[in-house]
Amino acid sequence: MTNDHEGGPSSEFLERLRGLKSACGWPKDKHAVAIVLIRACIEEGVATRAQIIGALKSIGLDYRHVAIILNEGTGGAPARHRWRLDGEGRYSLADVLVDNSTFAISAA
Repeated sequence: MTNDHEGGPSSEFLERLRGLKSACGWPKDKHAVAIVLIRACIEEGVATRAQIIGALKSIGLDYRHVAIILNEGTGGAPARHRWRLDGEGRYSLADVLVDNSTFAISAA
């Protein structure tokens, strides 16, 4: 997990997010970049709503936009949703339905 001793994202993780944000072409497509960064957070264990929004706000994203993207991408329909929210308030990446087969997307 990429959290520091106080439970928030580590400075190293935030620096990696900044690099990913730049590499994704910020600010051309803020929506797509937010999706990529949310996925990166979830993959690294920064997976509660407060952690994700806090991390992305700290690197310059609008917290309201991040909250909207989280809400729109959450659910159990593989063809429509990007992540799931469990009963403990932690997000995980959703499976994707392709050619009637389900598989998890892995980061390259």
